Amino acid sequence: MSNKHVQNLWSNAQTDLSRHLQSELRGPKGFESKQIANDYVRKLFLEYNWILKKLDEVFSTLVHPQKRLVVRMLLDGCVGRLIELKQEMIKFDSCEYTYFEDIAIDHHKTLDDLRVDVPQYFTQERWKAIEQRNASIQRILDKTKDLTDNNDIESSNIILLAQAVRVLQAHERARQARVHAFFMKKMKNELKKPEEKLKTDVRELNVACRIIQTVWRQKHAEKLLSEKKDDEAKLLGMVLFLVL
Repeated sequence: MSNKHVQNLWSNAQTDLSRHLQSELRGPKGFESKQIANDYVRKLFLEYNWILKKLDEVFSTLVHPQKRLVVRMLLDGCVGRLIELKQEMIKFDSCEYTYFEDIAIDHHKTLDDLRVDVPQYFTQERWKAIEQRNASIQRILDKTKDLTDNNDIESSNIILLAQAVRVLQAHERARQARVHAFFMKKMKNELKKPEEKLKTDVRELNVACRIIQTVWRQKHAEKLLSEKKDDEAKLLGMVLFLVL
């Protein structure tokens, strides 16, 4: 790839990124409908995806360390912004999949332009870890294969297909029975709740009646005692009559 082509890509990516950032800052604060807001977010997602592809191509061809560091920072920012916009689209669409065909047609883009590619530096910087992981997986698979080849399968451990089917059927019937018992118990508990609530209400009503009766009897007894004391005082002539 020629140096001139890389410079053009870098210049175009910078221009597009600056324009989109300014457009977002001056963008609308609200939308008339949910569909308009969704179209705006989808358009931003595609534009940042196209910028990401340009920056990724520039990063893969650059050799200068300082320039690579600058482009790497821009790539990280674009990836983070794509993740934010993806979360917004999930809220609008209520699913993980979003369709961009209508916007692609308006911008004269192909289906290949719509593809979201993983930046190359993700794998380039982690190739050692990936190689080590693949080697570990291969060693585990080799050991498993050796153990399988060395161990002879005893005939007593082999069961016929019909026996296996009967075992599976028995376990399935047991599982269905447990599920049925669970739902029956749940239904019984649901039916018992109104009865228990009614019993609780009746019990509380009886307690309230007993409290009212106790208080009334106490007040009635106090009244009778007071009247009896007044009668005794009158009998003994200990009542003072007020003369108005």
